[in-house]
Amino acid sequence: MRRACLNCLSFAAAAARAGIWAISLIAVLAFVAVSLSRPAPKSGQQVPPASTQDEAGDLAALEQNSAPQTESLPPPSALSALVWDKSNAAWSTPGSRLAAAYRPGDTVPLLLTIDSLTVGRYYTVTLEYSACPTDSAAAIDSLAGFPEADAKPLLAPPTAGRIRPDSAMAVPGTATEPSSELRLWGGVFSDAARVLPGENPCRGALALKLLVQHEELVLAFGGRLANAPGNEGTSTLAPVQAVVQD
Repeated sequence: MRRACLNCLSFAAAAARAGIWAISLIAVLAFVAVSLSRPAPKSGQQVPPASTQDEAGDLAALEQNSAPQTESLPPPSALSALVWDKSNAAWSTPGSRLAAAYRPGDTVPLLLTIDSLTVGRYYTVTLEYSACPTDSAAAIDSLAGFPEADAKPLLAPPTAGRIRPDSAMAVPGTATEPSSELRLWGGVFSDAARVLPGENPCRGALALKLLVQHEELVLAFGGRLANAPGNEGTSTLAPVQAVVQD
């Protein structure tokens, strides 16, 4: 009886050893299969440890998030100011006939509307005008404030529909009475107007810096017709263009 028990124990031990070897063999085969399934590195290329790859990825993501985000700004846009047509009591394009309503020395009411702006941002608006008359267009001697004689132009579309502006500023070289002030709706003048020097005597420019409070700005100003030969009897006015820069 004792010998039979010993035989049973020997058999159980042998079976246990066989099971351990079988498990070990399966583990080795599984490791070999996983190793063969991975793509082999290219010639001369070293595969960094997994921890190194993770750290490199985290560093790249950190640098990308911490890098300053720059906004691509649109190119400067050029606009043309509208001219007040006395005969039709409406704002018209610069090339429209003025019907001899203005004479040399008069201040012609001008209006500029600028939309699609970003509220809270500063913009520089440069007003450019022609100071030399041509055969078809009168010239402007200088830019001035909006004339005070008639309030009707300030109520006609596309103005803001109210006479009192959000901001006003005197034009350099003119008196400080209201008739010589630039008027702005939808923003404020953040700096004094600057007359820009130029090499071309037939071109003049005035730079304004504005802080936008609404998406649309309305700027009312004036242009003094030059007392120059060629301005007499001219029925059109050369366009006053505005270059808007962020």
